[in-house]
Amino acid sequence: PGSAVVALGCGVALTAALGAYWPIRGFNMQVGGFFMDDVMIQRNAVVTGEIMDWKRLWRTDYWGLEMFDPNTWTHKSFRPLVVLTFRWNYWLHGFNSAGFHVTNTALHACACFQLGIFAWTALRLPALWSALLASLFAVHPVHSESICYVVGRADILCTQVLLLAVQIYSPCVSPAAAACGPWQG
Repeated sequence: PGSAVVALGCGVALTAALGAYWPIRGFNMQVGGFFMDDVMIQRNAVVTGEIMDWKRLWRTDYWGLEMFDPNTWTHKSFRPLVVLTFRWNYWLHGFNSAGFHVTNTALHACACFQLGIFAWTALRLPALWSALLASLFAVHPVHSESICYVVGRADILCTQVLLLAVQIYSPCVSPAAAACGPWQG
């Protein structure tokens, strides 16, 4: 019964996240859908290039600027997974930013679902509390920046990777850690 409550609660969180940010589906860069994101994303050759330049992906920052060029200033924010997801969005939607925002909303909904599962399995919270946590996380206004600003995708993906890492690690430090074999903590 506990897993059904968690699944139902996480489903509610997913629905809440999608519903709370539903208006972003109408954003379009051509009429103001990007905000301070568009110029650098449009200029990033990794995002907009005809062919995928894997070497460039690994040597440029978030905005497509060469990180190791002594004549170019860059803040060296290296986020290749995020840039790769921008490229996939560009392939699917061009620069209609609604696709970028819908992707951020879907990723946020997945993060909410992950958080509910994490709370139940790793934190061992009761099913109802896990579902409540996921639902509150889904609709909390602090996340609006991560969804409405396209570059906020970095925060969402970071949350997902962190939750996944802790979920994978937590069984290794639990009393029944024999399942982890030589990596037991």
